[in-house]
Amino acid sequence: MSPSQNSVQALLQSLPARWRKAIYVLIAVLGFAVGLLQAADVSEIGPFTMTQVLQFYAFVSPLAGVVAVANVKKPPVDSAALGSYAGAGDYDVSTFEPVGAAEEVYGEMGEQQQEEPWVTS
Repeated sequence: MSPSQNSVQALLQSLPARWRKAIYVLIAVLGFAVGLLQAADVSEIGPFTMTQVLQFYAFVSPLAGVVAVANVKKPPVDSAALGSYAGAGDYDVSTFEPVGAAEEVYGEMGEQQQEEPWVTS
């Protein structure tokens, strides 16, 4: 995230949850209303043309995503729960078997390549 996105997110997270929800609902309802008006083939809304209203909504609607991101908080990571898997790296894959026949997994190959699919001729 860029610093400006972090600052906007921090600003929105500092608002009460009710305000963030109200902003999100307001933008969603505005979009629904604009969509209904567009479907009803309305050409003007008071002093504004439908094109101006759609341009305004196109400018404002990304704020809904910003508000949604501000509502998401990262859960705390309990590194103790990761145990020895956090950086171990010694995994035994010697018993790994691909699902399905070798022809389905690796395609049509000669006998040598079916035994060692990583070897190229």
